Amino acid sequence: MPPRRGRPRRNNTETEYNNNPPPEIVNANTTTGGTGNNDNLPPETANANTNAGFQQRMSSTSGRNNNNVNNNIGGNTEVHASGIDRTNPEPPQQGCTYKYFASCNPPTFFGKEGASGLLKWVEEMETTLKISQCLEKHQFWNHSMVRAEHQKYTDRFHELTCLLPHMFPTEIKLVEKHIKGLVPQIRNTVMAAEHTELKKTIILAAKLSDEVVRSGTLVKKGKASDTNLNKSTSVSKFTSGNTGNATTRKRKWQDKGKKKMQEEGTLWTLTTTLAIPPPPPIQCTNGTTGCTLHNSYGIWGDRKDCFAPKVVYPMTQDQLVSIVANATKYKHKLKVVSKFSHTIPKLACPATSDSSVLVSTDQYSSNIDVNINGLTVTADAGVGLRDLINKVEDAGLSLAAAPYWEGVSVGGLISSGAHGSSWWGKGGSVHDHVVGIDMVVPALESQGFAKILHLDETNQLFNAAKVSLGTLGIISKVTLSLEKGFKRSISLNFTDDAGMEDAFISHAKAHEFGDITWYPSNQMAVYRHDDRVPLATKGDGTNDFLGFQSNLIVVSKSTRATEKALEMAKNVKGKCAMASSFIGYKKLVANGLKNNLIFTGYPVIGRQGKMQTSGSCLYSPSSDIANACAWDPRINGLFFYETTVIFSADKFRDFICDVKKLRDINPENFCGVDIYNGFLIRFIKASTAYLGQPVDSVVVDFNYYRADSAMTPRLNQNVMEEVEQMAFFKYDARPHWAKNRKIAFSNVGRKYKNFNKFVATKMKIDPHNIFSSDWSDELLYGSKGEDYDGCALEGECICSEHRHCSPINGYFCEYGLVYKEARVCKYSQSSLGGVVNLPFY
Repeated sequence: MPPRRGRPRRNNTETEYNNNPPPEIVNANTTTGGTGNNDNLPPETANANTNAGFQQRMSSTSGRNNNNVNNNIGGNTEVHASGIDRTNPEPPQQGCTYKYFASCNPPTFFGKEGASGLLKWVEEMETTLKISQCLEKHQFWNHSMVRAEHQKYTDRFHELTCLLPHMFPTEIKLVEKHIKGLVPQIRNTVMAAEHTELKKTIILAAKLSDEVVRSGTLVKKGKASDTNLNKSTSVSKFTSGNTGNATTRKRKWQDKGKKKMQEEGTLWTLTTTLAIPPPPPIQCTNGTTGCTLHNSYGIWGDRKDCFAPKVVYPMTQDQLVSIVANATKYKHKLKVVSKFSHTIPKLACPATSDSSVLVSTDQYSSNIDVNINGLTVTADAGVGLRDLINKVEDAGLSLAAAPYWEGVSVGGLISSGAHGSSWWGKGGSVHDHVVGIDMVVPALESQGFAKILHLDETNQLFNAAKVSLGTLGIISKVTLSLEKGFKRSISLNFTDDAGMEDAFISHAKAHEFGDITWYPSNQMAVYRHDDRVPLATKGDGTNDFLGFQSNLIVVSKSTRATEKALEMAKNVKGKCAMASSFIGYKKLVANGLKNNLIFTGYPVIGRQGKMQTSGSCLYSPSSDIANACAWDPRINGLFFYETTVIFSADKFRDFICDVKKLRDINPENFCGVDIYNGFLIRFIKASTAYLGQPVDSVVVDFNYYRADSAMTPRLNQNVMEEVEQMAFFKYDARPHWAKNRKIAFSNVGRKYKNFNKFVATKMKIDPHNIFSSDWSDELLYGSKGEDYDGCALEGECICSEHRHCSPINGYFCEYGLVYKEARVCKYSQSSLGGVVNLPFY
């Protein structure tokens, strides 16, 4: 006769959990005053192991369940095949006891019910196990690290924490549990560190895991990239679909991201401070077809989607050649995008055609070859800047120029003219340190429809390829010049802004990597004294720029919600209070500079590779959803415009004086820009690149609030618009190719003396415009501008009629205050009535 099935016998349960039993199992097998096997349990659990304590907890739990049944809330209710509602008790806080499992009324099986009865019993038993969560509890108690698979161990640890938050309700208990599950080779070292934060514990364990792998103490199963934080996958996906008239802010992957966070939202109660890695820029509805491209902010300047019928992921240069050959043969359109997609204009958006193909360099990032004797490095175009810098520094060399944000690929940063800050040597633009480019371009049928151009300074096409905007071909490899390794010494001098218009030139000439951050509303200038020092100089500092660090999601959401509320209330003083507090904090922590782990004083000295660029919010496992880059579009965090204007050095002084005049009318009008990072002023040299800067130049970046809806005007909107128009039209400043609103690119070609040479080169290399699109043509050749209600609110047009602003909200098209030729959307409490024309001169 088959054995009776159903509730497991107690001795079987003891055998099942004999390695590391949950406390309730021990309690259930211990009489009052007796002793249980508590050797493997946490101290607080062992102290509580009495049957009396267990009965008391079960009694209180039972009482709660009775109330829940009466009110039809709480507990776990399941409708079974029999049609009977079964409400189970609330699970105990730790472990899974025999008594608790029995109280869930598991089904019974006597062996006489036949095959159908057996199947029914299995289904109902699975349901009971699922409701009781006993399997998960058992797994959490016994969860441990296998060999050197720390990343897998941590990922599953977070998943179990989400499922069972009550098992380890405090961070210190989570730390203890995490350490307990580590392999013996690293457990004692992590324990000796006595960290009380889970983040620090995880980071230390990860580093130790890598060390024991390198030493051969542990063997790692699978690919080495399993624990590489840079190879993390996203926790959510984009949603696709057109935004129609694009009147609302729709960050495309926001909905699914929110749902995922809500499902795993328990982690928000913890203080783990790793971050969600940024989402991939490409999302497809069916494998590699029906795709949508986004930038890292989740929304383009015009708030319209960018569609691509197909995406390909080449891994080798030969595959790039095949892709271009196929496109040339069949007249398809191509565009290239990196894994970062950090541009604001749609440079990577393919033409609106059913045959357009998007080429991602995400997987074309394997090769970085450092030539120590030749002082050069050659890398695949898809290699990330941080990976390149690390490889160079490991060889004892340094890359002299880099943008401040490291979330860019090698091909992407030179295509768009990315830069740091320097008037010394070759200057701060990365493309001016390029000595060689391999580019795959269309070719004749006799040449196989595609060929590789090997370009250097001896080739007349080289100056066009150094800043190509992705319109000439596909950059496959880049060779950059290097220097012997060196360190940087940085000090920040917070002072007033008096005389800044006369001091910027001497500052740039005195400090190789110097810059200035200007906070107009606070009448404060921060001079960065930044110079190279010998490699032997003492110091192991890091530049972990505050704005690029990971933030708690709740903090980013709160900051955005506060700024939004102040905007809606037109509370200027509130925004000024925010700006002052943020500036004060930046001064306190040196804006992210760290002498070692923290900032202890100036100067901060460190290796060039650790000081020249930053972006720590990029690197994290996908399992931690407590933190993210502050602008991550899935979290409703910071949302802003980014304007970057490039002045000829001889015109910058007058621009500063004009902005000061505008500021002095009412300093509070500039609090909105000071909430972010004020005006960041950097220096780059004249370039031989056709689309590089024609003369020594001063670059000014400033960010400011962007509304959720395209039709919502902003507080003091007219001030930022006047500054923007003053820069681009009065002082003929040039736009950064990868930033800015649409109006910045008006008549841009006339601002570059070699622009016609670039266009001629493009026609020669790509005569069939395979790498052109509506977006790139508009960027290069300009457009007539938009003309719809509210177009000036988003910088899609310059207002000439009130309807271009938002009359219904009290915003009308008016003249500028200092730059009288400016046409700006300004708030007025009294309606002007009617529609008037304000021609722009």
